[in-house]
Amino acid sequence: MRLFIGQLIIESGAKNNIRSSQNALGMLQLKPEVLNDCGIEKRFYQHRMAQVDCAVRLYVMIKRNLQPVFLSVFGHLDKTKQQALFDILLVQYYHSGIGAMTKLLTDTEMGKAARYFAEHPQEFSAEDITTGMIFHNLGRQPWGWESLYYVLDIMIVSKSLSVHEK
Repeated sequence: MRLFIGQLIIESGAKNNIRSSQNALGMLQLKPEVLNDCGIEKRFYQHRMAQVDCAVRLYVMIKRNLQPVFLSVFGHLDKTKQQALFDILLVQYYHSGIGAMTKLLTDTEMGKAARYFAEHPQEFSAEDITTGMIFHNLGRQPWGWESLYYVLDIMIVSKSLSVHEK
């Protein structure tokens, strides 16, 4: 939940009626095509509840698509680290899409970092693994600085939120 709230803050500052330069709409910065796929009427595209409803549906689909690929690489990790890593990668998937995330985990070239971290998990946190996989693929589509900043910003906000829970 903290990652989702962090994502909400990073995507739009939790402000409604926002439109990005790439035509992503609302507080969760969803594209009109995605909102349409969720069955949201155009007049409700920027409505907070419609945004959350569509994002939750999107996360259900993302989880279903990412889980088998993720488990093929990181299924051997201890359950706590595995869940932490999976949660962060879900957020990154939301940002970059299934094709990019699948390549990041399994491609011969792009998947090298994932395979390395999978072989040496005891040396790295889930956060280290995620940022390392993206960092080692900077310059390959779609893994630019924006992708790295996105996941780092969300992790920072999420950690900040967890500090305030105590």
